[in-house]
Amino acid sequence: MPVKLIAPIEETLELRRTDVLLKNAGEPTTVTVRQATQRQFEKRASTYANLVQRVTDEDPGSVEYVTRFSQIELMRIEASLTVVGCNIIGPDDEPLFRFKTDNQGKAMLMDEGAFSKAWGMLPSEVAAEIWEKVREVNLAWRPLGEVS
Repeated sequence: MPVKLIAPIEETLELRRTDVLLKNAGEPTTVTVRQATQRQFEKRASTYANLVQRVTDEDPGSVEYVTRFSQIELMRIEASLTVVGCNIIGPDDEPLFRFKTDNQGKAMLMDEGAFSKAWGMLPSEVAAEIWEKVREVNLAWRPLGEVS
């Protein structure tokens, strides 16, 4: 019998350090992270390098990798690809991030620009904790040998 695909794993995790940092005494702050699929892996991989082929007389057919890499940008990209729920409220008393649920499951309901703007409003410690949760669910994105 052929393999039947199942929905990616989703985990809702508490942002405990965020709650302490921002003195939240109410409902815990949470983020829901989905395990990345091949589409998200490909989008993430495009952050690392662009393949450039330069033809020269000295070395015809040589291939060179040109890398534009920013760890901070990678954090935002990984979060935008896999965060499918979060209860952080923005300064306008509305949810900072918007999501939808349809027959495909939960998903971000913001384009890249809107997500970047919302992400940019976070204190760096909060963004870092969300990213840690993204990496907790997406073990393949962690450096080899990294343990939680």
